[in-house]
Amino acid sequence: MSHWIPGIVAKETPPEAHYHWKTDEGIAEGLRRIVSEQLQSAIWNLSKNGSLDVAVHEARKSVKKIRSAMRLARHLMGPAYEVENKVLRDVGRELSPLRDAAALIEMFDDQNGKYREQLGDRSLISVRDGLVARKNKLSSSFERKHMAGEVLRVLRKVAARVRKWDLSEGDFQVLSTGFASTVRQNRKARDEAYADAGPESFHDWRKRAKDLRYHLALLHKAWPPVLEGYLDAAADLEQQLGDDHNLVVLRDTILKRPDDFGEAKDISSLMNIIAQRQQDLRSKARSMAVRLYGEKPRHWRKRLEISWTL
Repeated sequence: MSHWIPGIVAKETPPEAHYHWKTDEGIAEGLRRIVSEQLQSAIWNLSKNGSLDVAVHEARKSVKKIRSAMRLARHLMGPAYEVENKVLRDVGRELSPLRDAAALIEMFDDQNGKYREQLGDRSLISVRDGLVARKNKLSSSFERKHMAGEVLRVLRKVAARVRKWDLSEGDFQVLSTGFASTVRQNRKARDEAYADAGPESFHDWRKRAKDLRYHLALLHKAWPPVLEGYLDAAADLEQQLGDDHNLVVLRDTILKRPDDFGEAKDISSLMNIIAQRQQDLRSKARSMAVRLYGEKPRHWRKRLEISWTL
């Protein structure tokens, strides 16, 4: 593991980060390394000169990876888990509005391209202009309030604490049990999403699906030829649910202040497209989940434990 001094960041190239447990390291040692490397990555992205959108996106992604790794191995952390999880959750909330605003433009462009034939001559340019104006306003506010500096200050404090974490030493069973719980939570969240059909339930499922993807990434060295296939499937499922969530946010953002996004007929056309696309995404997600969640949690736990020891 490289020796990193919090706050000292390489200026030219991003720090190397291996987002997985290594088969030759202790579980507690691996957690500390994984979290430290992701903190390095987040700090590097927010410190370097370049695109604000890219920096915020990459930093936010690193924070999500850290929280997911801690969630998988939370039994090693004791009281530190609740403390650090809350701090990092708040960091994510500071970064989310700007990243979400950029994601809405990307989602709009995707739908505008997919349904070009259905839209005919209507370009919906006024809707896009409204989304761009909203993002620019959020970017200006982020920079005016020096939010990057505030986030960096918090991340550097977390990095300093990571070296002092009093971690319990556990064996691989800590991770395999945690992964079985992740699968169980995914199955439950899937069932609740389709029973309720509301956006909050599908968003909760999306968060659990993200954990499943990250946890497969963290453990895939146990059996790479098999687990990498599951990792790809989990990434596909998360993409479907992520697109569904972004469409919900896009719809709600426009309907909250429709006058900012152009003519009523353009907005109506986009709402129809969003409803059609969501139906398709949720149907595909259901099929993916049937295959991905087919194996019971206890079988996953046993498989991982056997594979890790071979």
